[in-house]
Amino acid sequence: LATHGMALGGDRIDQLIFEHMLFPELGRGERWIREVDGRVIDTLFPFNEFETSLINWQTTFLLNQNQWRAMVVDRISAGDAAAEKFQRLLDLITFNYSYNCIQAIRRAKVELSTATQTVIDIPELNLTVPFSRAQLDAILEPVLARTRECVQTVLARASRAPAQIDVVIRTGGTSEIVAVRELLESLFPQRVEGHDPFTSVACGLAIANFHGHHCRLD
Repeated sequence: LATHGMALGGDRIDQLIFEHMLFPELGRGERWIREVDGRVIDTLFPFNEFETSLINWQTTFLLNQNQWRAMVVDRISAGDAAAEKFQRLLDLITFNYSYNCIQAIRRAKVELSTATQTVIDIPELNLTVPFSRAQLDAILEPVLARTRECVQTVLARASRAPAQIDVVIRTGGTSEIVAVRELLESLFPQRVEGHDPFTSVACGLAIANFHGHHCRLD
């Protein structure tokens, strides 16, 4: 009767967790004092120039150039309490540890589907960050709001009320997140099913093809 959606998947959620939980441990929000042309300049470290490449592990190696490394090395030389954070940042850039960070985030995210507390453990950076389900829920709050809007939109397009929906099928790894399950259950009480969330789309397409059904995009 209707379709709707948004461009959001598990990878983007991993990036959001990276931003909220790991960026502060890599130097975001720290100040940078240096001398330029005889003047002392005190500003926030330009961490925003590193962010996109950090959360996209396929391009992190691009940061391993002097224009970015020099800033980090100079900040480490300050020798203050934040120098350890920037040493982690330098190690991450040098050895392309962003992939390791994403893998650690995914493990922690999965653990929070059954536990309320875990850690994001990245031994390569000598970093262990406590991570709770409450923190994950807070990170996902804007995502859940958009998800609710999507559900409401598709119901409106189909001219159906929530009570008229017989069953809701959860699919994909993100649908295993507790907050996502609770959102759907609040909208469709006792009508939400999680049947083979990692294979259901492929299985459904295979079954449809077997029966000769085809999808055409107009």
